[in-house]
Amino acid sequence: MDAVAEMNIPRLQQLVSVGLRRGSSPTVIVRMMQSALEGVYRPRPVLDSRTLDIALMVYRLGGRKLLYAVNHGLGLPSLRTLRNHMSFTKIMPTVGTISIEDIIHNICEVVLKPRDAAFVRQPLRGVSLLIDEVALEERTCHFRHNNSVGGLCWRHSPKVDLQLKTYADALKIAEKIKLEEVHLGKEMTVVSVSCFGESGTYPILALPTCKHVGPEESSTIYETVTSTWLEYAAAHVGMIWSWATDGESSRRKAGYEQFTREKLPRTSPIYGTVASMAGLNIFTGIHSITLDFDYKHIFKRTSMYSASFCSRMALCNGRIINPAVLTRFLARLPEQTDDSVRKLLFPDDPQDVPRAVELMEAIIEFLACDFGPVDADTSADLDSIRLLAVMLKSILAPFITPDMSLTEQMTHLSTYAHIAFTLFRMNRLTFMSNQLYGDSQSMIKNAFFWPGQEQKLDPTQRFFLFQIGDDPLEKLFGKLRMLGGHNSAMSYAQAIERLGHACDLQSVYLRQPDLDQGQRRISMKRSEGVDHLNMVSWTGHNIAGDCHTISAWDDGSKIAQQIFAKLHFPPDSYNYPVLFSDLEIDMLRPFGDGKYPGVESDTDRSMIVPNSRSTTSAVPTSAESTPSTLSTDTISSTPSGATTYPPSTTATPSLPSMAPSVTSTRSVEMTTAPDDDDDIENQGKWVHKQRICRVVINADFEPKSTERLKRVRGHTKVNAKKRDDVNPEAILGANTFIVGDPFFTLLRTEQTLSLAIVRSTAIHEDGISRGSILAPTIRNPNAKVKLSGQVLSMTLIPTLDDNLPESESAFGRARPQSHEEVRSPEWISEERSPWSWIWNGRFLKVDSAIAGTNQTTKKVVIVSVPGVLTELVNHRPVDAVPRLGEHAYEINSEGRSWELDDGPMGAVCELLWDVVVEQNIPLTSLASVKKNEAFPYAFDNGNPALVCQQGTQLLIQQHDDKVQRVCHLCGDRPGNWRAHISTHILRFIRGVNEALRLPVGPSLPCGFCARSNLQECEVHLSKKGKATHITTNCHMVSTFHYKPAEQGSKTTPCRNVPVVCGLCFPDPPRPGAVQRAQWRYNMAEHVSIAHSEYSSPLSPGGTRLPHEVWESMKLDPTEETALGIPTASIPRVFEDVAGPDEGVDRADVVGKKRAAKKSAPGTSQRRRTGA
Repeated sequence: MDAVAEMNIPRLQQLVSVGLRRGSSPTVIVRMMQSALEGVYRPRPVLDSRTLDIALMVYRLGGRKLLYAVNHGLGLPSLRTLRNHMSFTKIMPTVGTISIEDIIHNICEVVLKPRDAAFVRQPLRGVSLLIDEVALEERTCHFRHNNSVGGLCWRHSPKVDLQLKTYADALKIAEKIKLEEVHLGKEMTVVSVSCFGESGTYPILALPTCKHVGPEESSTIYETVTSTWLEYAAAHVGMIWSWATDGESSRRKAGYEQFTREKLPRTSPIYGTVASMAGLNIFTGIHSITLDFDYKHIFKRTSMYSASFCSRMALCNGRIINPAVLTRFLARLPEQTDDSVRKLLFPDDPQDVPRAVELMEAIIEFLACDFGPVDADTSADLDSIRLLAVMLKSILAPFITPDMSLTEQMTHLSTYAHIAFTLFRMNRLTFMSNQLYGDSQSMIKNAFFWPGQEQKLDPTQRFFLFQIGDDPLEKLFGKLRMLGGHNSAMSYAQAIERLGHACDLQSVYLRQPDLDQGQRRISMKRSEGVDHLNMVSWTGHNIAGDCHTISAWDDGSKIAQQIFAKLHFPPDSYNYPVLFSDLEIDMLRPFGDGKYPGVESDTDRSMIVPNSRSTTSAVPTSAESTPSTLSTDTISSTPSGATTYPPSTTATPSLPSMAPSVTSTRSVEMTTAPDDDDDIENQGKWVHKQRICRVVINADFEPKSTERLKRVRGHTKVNAKKRDDVNPEAILGANTFIVGDPFFTLLRTEQTLSLAIVRSTAIHEDGISRGSILAPTIRNPNAKVKLSGQVLSMTLIPTLDDNLPESESAFGRARPQSHEEVRSPEWISEERSPWSWIWNGRFLKVDSAIAGTNQTTKKVVIVSVPGVLTELVNHRPVDAVPRLGEHAYEINSEGRSWELDDGPMGAVCELLWDVVVEQNIPLTSLASVKKNEAFPYAFDNGNPALVCQQGTQLLIQQHDDKVQRVCHLCGDRPGNWRAHISTHILRFIRGVNEALRLPVGPSLPCGFCARSNLQECEVHLSKKGKATHITTNCHMVSTFHYKPAEQGSKTTPCRNVPVVCGLCFPDPPRPGAVQRAQWRYNMAEHVSIAHSEYSSPLSPGGTRLPHEVWESMKLDPTEETALGIPTASIPRVFEDVAGPDEGVDRADVVGKKRAAKKSAPGTSQRRRTGA
């Protein structure tokens, strides 16, 4: 006992255990202790599973040296013991194009062999195939198992022979890389297998890829891996239920093509379940395989989208919530400070999952917060934020609440799907990007498919929702990067080897979860240790057979309807039974056009757009960059070790003969004589092939940064643009304008300049984004302030008279109709206006075309105006619902709004016009919006009510192409003035009656004004080079491009342009000469008047009309039909025309013989119409 107390006897427990097992006496055991102290005797450790796992973990993390040290110092098993008692994972690399044999080998070694070695036979599982990439160093390597060069992109490597037999082979590969016919792999695409109900994931394909691959290559991977698994592994492990990805664009597009190609057949076991859920998309791929997206990536992207200054999220009735608004309200939460709000909204690492979850949870806190009495704008903001909070809670809570049942999880996801569906249909890209919407709805679709699949496979099994997505593969990549001394920069050969090591580590941590520190960036909580979102910690009732998915889907729909009804959304926007009665509309196809928004090619604003510049240098293009010879000083003859990949020595009976054959493993110990498999002779010396790859093929290699954010591509931080500090206290100061406050400005609608009230959504001062700004600074021209915001919709109502009893006030009587006569002549200067403008809760929206379709959707209008052209709004709060009646359906949940007197608004309009004049602001530079029923603000009869008369008159007087004039003949606002006036002229010539304000001129009407006999309307033509110039003094002249107008088009068929009469000017003009011209539609009348001796459509019977003159005046029947001329009014084809080669001979008509005009060769057929 004294010896034990006073001396540190190595491995005392093992020593005593060995002695007792041998039946040794106490004396012998004491001698064994003495020998242990002297280092003579070392008892072997007990080989239990935990000891072996710890030894394997030490070996994989620290290598041979560390395992040797802990073996001698702590008594852990040695490397030889590990090899005798455990199997190591080896992944077969893909050299060249994708190989079925490599996939089969990996299925056998990584998936089937461990399952066959287990003592308990595993039941069939649902399988999810995961696909993702990990960064690689762009350099090649040599694989001796097939004597080939690896590390080249699998898509382009077939263009070169990868067998490395001679030195010339290496030069050919280097040349192909230099010519960019073959690319080095920038990333390693990994496909792994995850089984529902089991932890971990198993890689079955790892191939290098470049950035020049697209959807076709992704489809090849999908099809090849799917068919191989179904043929060789499905019967042993289980059928594929889904393919999961993180949302990479090419994989997303290929995934939609592969896994939404056909409707789920009625014979499917789950058809009755999923088809009963109205609005759920039931299109799948072969064998009912669906496309899945990782929920953690959706959380990150949703968080980034909510907190990015580049994004705007339109929520309640189009009200936009952005980081400036969130900053103001987050700072009012009990547990938030200025610093915490700053970290939530402006993170250094936008890929940080815990930070994204923290932001989502902070927004969710608004559901439980009571802010007391608030004004109308604050109430509207809170309504939108709380709607956002409900949506975020619906998608987040199912994954972070361990006591939630599976049915409750499904109800939450259904609520999110219906809320997002309605908001996306109403606001589209102002609510969420196409890709984020499609990814989140696809994830929810799969979440409802899989419980149904599990119910048919084994209803007694537990179903864990957090197993969807590709998170297991992300965790495996985390272990992969942790190997090699945390050096994430690795070649393809190193990545393949480390991938096998990562699988070994994964197995250790699954068996010994208390040893796993976890991964901070992709865990749901910012804590180290065991991730409590695991199968053991989940306490909620999640038996697949007890989940009522149909009722959960319907309950989520009802919850969404209740929310929208409370927030006064238009009822038809959430009438889901009616919406989904159209079978072309579902959650993934919200517009009923058969298109999936998730595959749109527009920029995904929910993701950080990386800088396209790589941290590696380009491969030089000079011929000298590829060496033709190797010097012995450059390449040593000492070979370096190469990784070998021996196929399995244990055959799997279920696999066919095409599986890799058994070969012997070559010893890595080098003999004195070089091996032809490992070395190449060059200049009489043997050089190892690995060194050949390094010096010849990788001659221009430059290592990448080992920092994660700079590793593959340049990194752009979220909200990297300049911004002021987040200081909520700044918004409380007096005379401060904050984001969300309204302001007055002037906006253009066609030829009208009107007053508008705008709710600010962004403030920029000299290019720097601000959350607030001092009011005097806004109007300072030197401050260069710009305000952006949404145009408010206003309604004109009688002013509330506080001196009258309620029965006689505006509350007690119906709202009268408003029109121009309700105003007195001095309405602007009245002390108390009898009429007021009240905000009806709506924002200006215009029709926006949906790309690739003939449909439109409503889009929230955002305008940006200079601060100098604004006035702040001083409104008074009112109870809006009693005053607006049926027009109050979009007022906030508190029923509060505000109003402004009519007279002061007219005065503000004049004040802003004075600013335009003083600052010399061009009218064409003012923001312009499309006219609709909500703007310009109008009386009930539709006439504009707050028009800037001086500005509108000036706009009308300007005759530029950007302003459309009112046609004086019919009152329309044509887009093409010349073509519109010419249409009236042709209809008049053909006798088509029109109800016109003014008649068309009776003879030779002007093509610009349609009047006759005005000297200022004479038109002349001149040519300078190929350009044709028109000169006229008509006051309604409109510029146009002569040649396109003379030729006509489908959109503008009118060809009425000035042409030179070949009878008036028979000789070619001198360059630059000015000639009198006639409008094409007037040429028939001109010939009949000025050249009556010639036959014409109006006076046939004379001398045949010269061919070139007829060509200058001929009208095609299709042109007349397109301009609205009835067939009966189109004249017969005029045939009294001379041949094209007869020229213009006037001898018979003027009595003077003139030689026929001769033209230069090749020009006799040219039309002289001025084109």
